[in-house]
Amino acid sequence: ALPSTALDAYGLLKAAIHDKRMDTQEVGLIVVELEKRSAAEPSDTMLLRTLLGGYERLEDRSKQRETIVRLVALEPPPRWRYELIWLDETLGRWEDVLTEVRALKISKADADWLVLRELAALDALNRVDEVAAAIDRLQVTSATPETVIDELMARAMGFLDRGSTASAETLLRKLALAQPQKREIRRAIAYLFGTLEDQTSLEASFMETTLKSDDLETLINDAAGHLLSVINDILDISKIQSGRYTLDSREVNVDEIVQACISSF
Repeated sequence: ALPSTALDAYGLLKAAIHDKRMDTQEVGLIVVELEKRSAAEPSDTMLLRTLLGGYERLEDRSKQRETIVRLVALEPPPRWRYELIWLDETLGRWEDVLTEVRALKISKADADWLVLRELAALDALNRVDEVAAAIDRLQVTSATPETVIDELMARAMGFLDRGSTASAETLLRKLALAQPQKREIRRAIAYLFGTLEDQTSLEASFMETTLKSDDLETLINDAAGHLLSVINDILDISKIQSGRYTLDSREVNVDEIVQACISSF
């Protein structure tokens, strides 16, 4: 028998999702009962969440989407809109992905994630003329999470593999400006140069817009100095361990040290 409260039913269904001993037929019976209750109480979000868990176990994507749409209407965004975007992407409903992405108002912190979903939809729909505008909306910085950078890198390489060199170049420029020291971005740029006929002029143009030669020389010198400092630190530790370390007391410019650390990263 089905438990008397939605909370109990949710607990039972959650256990069923994680307990493989309960087969899908048993889960289906619980879902049928919950659907009856939900029809009588269409605004009960607890029941809808419970149903969503059941549909996930049954892998009923259509019912999942229907339930998420109902939750979008009942609960404040953006949580369920995120879920809807992910599901529509899984189902290949790219027009719906675009509609949801462009209707969603989210925080600045999530803006790049949203543009990623838009790029995926535009790529799937082959709407190349809209890709550049979407890339322009990216706000990638040195603080952008690695997961976002990695997905953007994968998207750029996907553009390149499909012959959309202009889209790949635009995206890689954006990434290189935000994180010029990232090795994977440099490798992707090198790969991009290797696929184009006019490599010399493009490479010169690319480097001019990302790192000026003076900046690059300074960065190399600073990196070399940092490496030497690390080696010296290792030697100092060895001296400390052997009891042969002596202190060198002298004045230092703290501001210069801080600035050198910042420029290295």
